[in-house]
Amino acid sequence: MTTVTKTKKKPAPKLTVRQQIDAFNQMAETFHANSAKKGFWDKTPDLESRIAVIPEKLMLIVSEAAEALEDYRNPHVNHDPVAFTSLDYDLGGKPVGFASELADIIIRTAELAAALKINLGKAVMDKHAYNKTRGRMHGDKKI
Repeated sequence: MTTVTKTKKKPAPKLTVRQQIDAFNQMAETFHANSAKKGFWDKTPDLESRIAVIPEKLMLIVSEAAEALEDYRNPHVNHDPVAFTSLDYDLGGKPVGFASELADIIIRTAELAAALKINLGKAVMDKHAYNKTRGRMHGDKKI
C-alpha cells in the first residue's frame, strides 16, 4: 500500500513595510509608463504641466468609480456575491465587471501619483498606520 504524504505549503514571506512601499511604487511606475507609452501624458512633459491636469485626471478616477457603481446597479448581477468577487472577461479577453472597475480606480490613482513623483506607497502606509489609531466609526458621519 502506497501512502501519499501531503506537504503543507510554506506561507509566503511577509514583506517589510519598506518592501511593501517599494512594491506599490513599482506598480505605480509600471502603470504610468504604460499610460505614457499610450500617449496619455504627451501634452504634459514636465511636473508643472502635469499639475495643471490634476482636475482632469481626478475626474477620470471618479468616472471609474461611476463605472463600478453602474456595474453594481446592473440588474443582471442581482447582487450575487460571486459577481463582485469574480474576475470576468468579455469574449475578446478584456477584463470586465466590478473588480475590473476597482482595478481601474487603483491604476489611474497610482499612475497619477507616479506622474507627479508622489511616493504613494509611503503615503498609503502612513495613512493606514494613522487610521489604525483612530476610534471605531470615527467622525460620527452618517455614511
